[in-house]
Amino acid sequence: GIFSFSGWKAGTGRWIGQKHTNILMCHGTADTVVPCSVGRRSAELLQKVGYSALVFSEQEQLGHEMSSESVAALCAFLERRLPRLCSSGLSGNMQPAELELDSLD
Repeated sequence: GIFSFSGWKAGTGRWIGQKHTNILMCHGTADTVVPCSVGRRSAELLQKVGYSALVFSEQEQLGHEMSSESVAALCAFLERRLPRLCSSGLSGNMQPAELELDSLD
């Protein structure tokens, strides 16, 4: 999966590999660095060309920063895609090589 905070899809030449890839895009309506309209338009364009597993979360009065709402959205996104990893709490004994990343979209 892919997650983006205050981001956008630049250009139209290269697309994300698989259209079933889960995508979470979070954007604040008060962002003056990357306007929310740019993020929203990117999400609309991705959906228009077939990326149906995309969620765009607009957060009122949030600038170019993260909020507890965006962190909660990210945690929920990760828990749906990596349930075993999240339930383990990433214990200090788990090494990166042990993570089953091949199951990601």
